[in-house]
Formats: sequence, C-alpha cells, structure tokens
Amino acid sequence: MVNTMRKDIAARKKIHEKPDVLIGKNGVTENLLNEIKNQLEKKKTIKIKALKTIAQTKKDFKEILQQIQESIQIEVLDIRGKTAIIRKKRRKYQQEKI
Repeated sequence: MVNTMRKDIAARKKIHEKPDVLIGKNGVTENLLNEIKNQLEKKKTIKIKALKTIAQTKKDFKEILQQIQESIQIEVLDIRGKTAIIRKKRRKYQQEKI
C-alpha cells in the first residue's frame, strides 16, 4: 500500500512539469539510453515524451518503452498519451536470517 502511494505522489509531481527527455525521430539510440540513465541518476523520477514523428499511436509509444525497459531497468509509473513518467527499478533486498 505504501509503495503505491509513493508512486502516485511521484507521478503527480511530474505530471505538470516539462519532459526531462524527448524521444525524437531517431528512436531508441545509445545516446538516448545514456541520457535517460544520466537523468535517472540526477533525479529519482523523470518524465519522457515521444514526438509525433516516432510514435503515432499509444501502442507505438508502449513498444518504445519496452525497448527502453530491456536496456535499462526502469519502472513505468504512469503513461498518458505519448508521455510517460518513469523511475529506476528498485532492488528488493532480502533480509538475512540470523
């Protein structure tokens, strides 16, 4: 329950901000992936947006997000049209038994 609340708070804050990363006509490139990694290191949550030339439908945008997820461990918090709010996927730490 708490984890869901954190997602909602982070997503709400980013909704009204400008995108941190724009995906252009070249699509998912090594430079784009490096920029997303750099932005995720600086900020915990970022907003990415795809231009109309690369993602003409929401389905196209979801395919682009899947390509990014395969390369970088990210978690998608919210998708609205051709805009997504993402964060770095957190590791689940297992507690050691004493």
